[in-house]
Amino acid sequence: MTTSWLISLRGREASWRRARCCANRRRRLHRGRRSPLTGSLVRPAWYSLAMHNWSAAETVGRNQFGLITREQARAVGLADSSIHRALRHGRLSTVFSGVYRFSTVAESWEQRALLPQLLRPGRAALSHWTAGWLHRLEGLRRPRVIDARITRDTKLELKDVAIHHVKHVRADHRIGPFVVTPIGRTIVDLASVMSREPFTFAFDSATLKYPREMQSLFQYVSTRPLRGHGGLATLRQVFAERHGVMLESALESRVWTALIRSKLPVPKAQHPMGEVMRVDFLWHLERVVLHVDSRAHHSSRAAIERDARQRNALGADWASFVVTHGMVESKDWLNQVRTALQKRAPQLRLDV
Repeated sequence: MTTSWLISLRGREASWRRARCCANRRRRLHRGRRSPLTGSLVRPAWYSLAMHNWSAAETVGRNQFGLITREQARAVGLADSSIHRALRHGRLSTVFSGVYRFSTVAESWEQRALLPQLLRPGRAALSHWTAGWLHRLEGLRRPRVIDARITRDTKLELKDVAIHHVKHVRADHRIGPFVVTPIGRTIVDLASVMSREPFTFAFDSATLKYPREMQSLFQYVSTRPLRGHGGLATLRQVFAERHGVMLESALESRVWTALIRSKLPVPKAQHPMGEVMRVDFLWHLERVVLHVDSRAHHSSRAAIERDARQRNALGADWASFVVTHGMVESKDWLNQVRTALQKRAPQLRLDV
């Protein structure tokens, strides 16, 4: 009895020693070994390769606000076991099936906006309000609900994401890391969901930033039938009101809309006078000028002094009027401009 017990004890001790020896061997392989010459730690070749793979993965994450997909991690050389180990140890956290976030990065709106294109690459693009805000159009704020256009044969459900199923999605236009609809498609989408006045602000800022694309949009809208295309009727009306002018602020958009609806003669917009002066609206024959003082371009001290010098330079030959945010709702300035245009209208001379 005693002998068998000693044999069993010695067998368990030998097994424990073998396990400890294997564990120490694995630890040495992981940590590397000390060089007998310099005493510095020499890492194994696989260790430097793994560190390089993680460095590449972190670079992908930095370009995507801390997100990385399983396919992207595999593409930079990370094995599934490395991903699972990172999830267990807290280096990564799961955002959605197949999409991970580095734990050093906090959750953000930008990460939610990236999810559709990461989950359905090549078949999804941000649209409507979200695309308008990313294009930095006037009058739009960052939306709480994210809009995304997705092909009809694609299924996707995300919290706080409005899915718009369409036949085709153009996924080659980017703003930073975001796949968004081009400016023409964005303007058409916004025309179908925005009220008239805020849409004119977005329209004018798009005309200022993307003149060539907006010219192509005008040709597209002019040749398309209105039936079955939401927003095209509104878009045609705004194109007709603008007469091809480029406006620089939301206040200028409101003033221009008021001028067109008042049936006054159409002025020239952003017209240069001399070498350094440019007036907002000009009736050349009547020699009437209308200045628009918006906070965006006329709030600094230098801008105020520049405007004063320009208006003084007009002299007595020109009738000069000013419109501000507080005045645009009233009709007093319109009546003053109409009176000046009637008094200064060129008279037809009769030879007697």
